[in-house]
Amino acid sequence: MVGLQMCGESTKVDENSVNLWLPNFIIVKNSYAPRDVFNMDKTGIFYTLMSNRTLHFKGERCHGSAKSKQRVTVVLCCNSDGSEKYKAWVIGKSHNPRCFKNVDKSHLPCDYTHHVSSWIDAQAFREWLLKLDQKMIAQHRHILLTLDNCAAHKTENLNLSNITVYFFPSNTTSRLQPLNQGITANLKSFYKAKLVKFAIENNGNVKWDLLQAIKALGSSWNAVNQQTIKRCFNKAWPNIVLTDDENLDLLPPAFHSFEDFVNADNDLAICPEPVLSTFEDSDNDIPVPATTSLSSVDSDEGNDHLQPTREEINAALRVLARFSATMNVSEQFKNCLETIATECAIKMASKLKQKNITDFFKVNNQ
Repeated sequence: MVGLQMCGESTKVDENSVNLWLPNFIIVKNSYAPRDVFNMDKTGIFYTLMSNRTLHFKGERCHGSAKSKQRVTVVLCCNSDGSEKYKAWVIGKSHNPRCFKNVDKSHLPCDYTHHVSSWIDAQAFREWLLKLDQKMIAQHRHILLTLDNCAAHKTENLNLSNITVYFFPSNTTSRLQPLNQGITANLKSFYKAKLVKFAIENNGNVKWDLLQAIKALGSSWNAVNQQTIKRCFNKAWPNIVLTDDENLDLLPPAFHSFEDFVNADNDLAICPEPVLSTFEDSDNDIPVPATTSLSSVDSDEGNDHLQPTREEINAALRVLARFSATMNVSEQFKNCLETIATECAIKMASKLKQKNITDFFKVNNQ
């Protein structure tokens, strides 16, 4: 017997609607190749919200701060075999945030638009959908796009030649929406791990602006792997065949301990009544690695065979990240840089050694 927190919308699911809708949908879905079946969904994120739990010495006062309410809406879209993840679309409140000064928005890893409440509206959705249709026309593809039926998803009088839109029944998205089966949670796990890591490296001082959040979201979306996506589609629509090497967990084990932290913003409102917004076009679908201020790396003769320090490795990665962001590099370079950064993080983490509690009480005799 365990105590659990009740959350989510599973109790609202109309199972009769699911059972009636799913067989007919499977027939339609099977007329498309797996790479041509897509799901689109949106989620709200408090992008600077930190956990309200920490470790502290007994008897000492522990000070916290007010919970951050800075938020964005993130729109995600991917296909059922996990081979395509379209550039994440971030909706903030400001038209031109101060942190975007001297930043080329076309080089951001996510598309960015604004809305007074950071919500998606009907006009912005229609522009996004028309842009996707143009992309399918250019690729000579016809796709099936599944959506929930929120107020912003208005498709009337849209001339979509290469997209068939298929809506889920009301009160069934927590059961039928593939992105809700773990893909969005996987993205948030990666994102909030980056946020916590940043806070630790800065002694708890989280000066995390919207630009950093967008870069972290782009990197986190890129980190969601193909096997996770296929498993979530299979969970929502159970007739997708998985291979043996795809029997993987949906979430990285290291993130299980802060599940409530990951799900803190699941119930954010993301869909208002229609309000005009402008979607900024960008054809750059390759995430750009996050850039920070450049620091120098000293190289002394005779040190070629010495193992580099953590600071030297991070400095080298920052140099490469700035080079990638400011030069017209190839897609292969960007993908390799992301792989190198991930491998470095894994190797550096493996070198860390857990201290004993007594280590903190040793007296310095010098």
